[in-house]
Amino acid sequence: MENTFIHLKQTPDQNLVQLSGFSIYKHPPRNSVVEVNKTEYKVLDTNYDTLPSGLDAAVVLDNTTGEISIIYEGTQPEKNNADVLTDASLVLSDKTADQFKDAHAYYKEMKKKYKHIDHVAGNSLGGGLANYVAVKEPVHSVTLDPAMLPADVAKEMKDYKNVNITNYCGSYDPLTLAEIAGGYENRMPGKNIKITFGISWLKFFANNHTGYVSDEETNTIKEKITIGKKGTPSYGEIHFMADAYISTNIWTGDPLTDESVGTSQRIKINEESMAKLASAMETQVMASCKTADDYLQHSIRTVESEGSHLDDRKTNLQIQFDELLRSNPMLNQLLAFVKVESMGMAMLKKVSPAGGFMLDLYHSPFAEKITSILSSISRLQGCLVNLPLLIAQLGQAILDLEECITSITQKDIPLLFKGIDNHFLDGIVDELKAHYEKIDVNKATVLKQVSNFKTQTEEVKEMFEQLDTEIGNRIEDGKGGGLESVSTKITPSLQVICEPSPYLKAGMDIRREQLQYNFNRFSKNTIAQLDPILNQLGSITNQLINVLYDAQIIVKIMKFEASLIRIPFVSFDNRLREKISEMDQMVSTAIDTCEHVKVLIANIIDHLPDILQSFKPYIEIALFNGTQYEAVIIYNISALSILEQMKLQFREISYQLSENEAKAIQQLFQQASTIEGNMDVLIEQVKRGTL
Repeated sequence: MENTFIHLKQTPDQNLVQLSGFSIYKHPPRNSVVEVNKTEYKVLDTNYDTLPSGLDAAVVLDNTTGEISIIYEGTQPEKNNADVLTDASLVLSDKTADQFKDAHAYYKEMKKKYKHIDHVAGNSLGGGLANYVAVKEPVHSVTLDPAMLPADVAKEMKDYKNVNITNYCGSYDPLTLAEIAGGYENRMPGKNIKITFGISWLKFFANNHTGYVSDEETNTIKEKITIGKKGTPSYGEIHFMADAYISTNIWTGDPLTDESVGTSQRIKINEESMAKLASAMETQVMASCKTADDYLQHSIRTVESEGSHLDDRKTNLQIQFDELLRSNPMLNQLLAFVKVESMGMAMLKKVSPAGGFMLDLYHSPFAEKITSILSSISRLQGCLVNLPLLIAQLGQAILDLEECITSITQKDIPLLFKGIDNHFLDGIVDELKAHYEKIDVNKATVLKQVSNFKTQTEEVKEMFEQLDTEIGNRIEDGKGGGLESVSTKITPSLQVICEPSPYLKAGMDIRREQLQYNFNRFSKNTIAQLDPILNQLGSITNQLINVLYDAQIIVKIMKFEASLIRIPFVSFDNRLREKISEMDQMVSTAIDTCEHVKVLIANIIDHLPDILQSFKPYIEIALFNGTQYEAVIIYNISALSILEQMKLQFREISYQLSENEAKAIQQLFQQASTIEGNMDVLIEQVKRGTL
């Protein structure tokens, strides 16, 4: 099956991400206008709180490009149970939940109404809905931290070609980290692009998933989050907007990744392309570099003033880890199995022939006409005699799992703090300061070079404006000549190489090893305690499945026997067949759920080390909670994210300019290459100075 996609996108991915992670959750009304990154989007249609499945969505028109997008809303557990049950069905069932089907139906309805839908987008469950539609229809999908697809759709996915889906996955997102760690990555179609935004503090756990923090007073995006201690160099702000950390090609708008850089079709070097480059240098690149410079400045001043003094550390890591572990989608669904109505235990308890209509059959006036069915009911009762006990054992094992998690947080979390006290950085303070002095010099070098490159780009753009058509065509074809005849002179390149740093090559490694040793020990202890309970859960689930399959065989025989019974003038035989069919459906549903619980438990056991590893960013930052170094880590990680983006930009710029022979273009190419190399040095040095 081919899902052909031919649309060339114009609406930026960044805008679709912000619409998905923030705007849709505000439920903008029909005919209202939503502003995203200085672009206006008119809300053409809405579908809020109208369907039992819980689907919420809106159709928006990009007033700049004329493109139409459907934005699907993500999980809203505080509103109703429909989203929670849909999330649960992704793990506990093969079947496609109604919300996915409704999302597809809404797409088809809106396409018929507006003649074209250019994009679908969403965050969390909304991202899963958007991807479901994009697998079924030739439409471009952009998601932020999407839920996985239903299992039955994932099985079909290999039959769909040319699916155009981009998933932006946050480094600190609990859902995406858990899905990948749990072995469900194959149920996330399209390109998965990792972006580092947010802060690995537990209080921003949900915001790291949606990508945004809401300002409660203005009901708008809170662009920056305050960190550090007031009155110290660590005090400042970090940008917290997912779309601000998405790197895209200056000329095409396509996502930039390590894999995509240097593989796109080369641009034509002309007035238009140089104008785009000059504009991007002014509005995007320089602004980003200045932000990274500001973050590193905070880190440098903090290290200079504080040295090794880690303030009185106050940690709530025990509470944080408990919440982290329970937030894992797989463990969360397993723990909820005994609590959430309409699923799990409540459903299993319905599988019993010991009451109601089945029991009444023994006293029916038609009992002698259904002796074979009564005999089957007797066998079914015998088959299911142990079912209540197994259900009780399963429930108790899940409660034991919950108690074990609580015990781990109380007894094993202290292992993470071994050797990490107020003197943790003693012995390398002088090296740390000297290393950050090098970073200070080198970040200034990079910023000057980028500013120099921006000036050169603007000058080359002005040169093109003075060229006649014939000379311009020669340059566009890469043949060189022509620019030198223009009177404007290009500013000389600032050819400076970042200084190497001989510091922290061993001292910081020793401290990293201490952190890793503590984490490995904690992880090993945690797995040793959880594994026996999880294996017990798996054993009980297997026993349940065997009982249910035996019961299913008997019920199938009863269905056949009931199909042969005909009692004239009364509806007894029809009601009998209906009740047996209901029993058959209940047993089938119970088997399906138990089979998925079995797979769920096996996945948790197999991937438990990866699941714990996915929590590491939160654990590491919590170890330094309340200290000045906590702020240094956050500033450095945020700066590194920006620098990595900028490095990709300059790699792509170098690639695009490399084959043009015009001297001015070659000068730009060489400067871009130098900047890329210097960014590599700066990135390595910042990483070296960060635990």
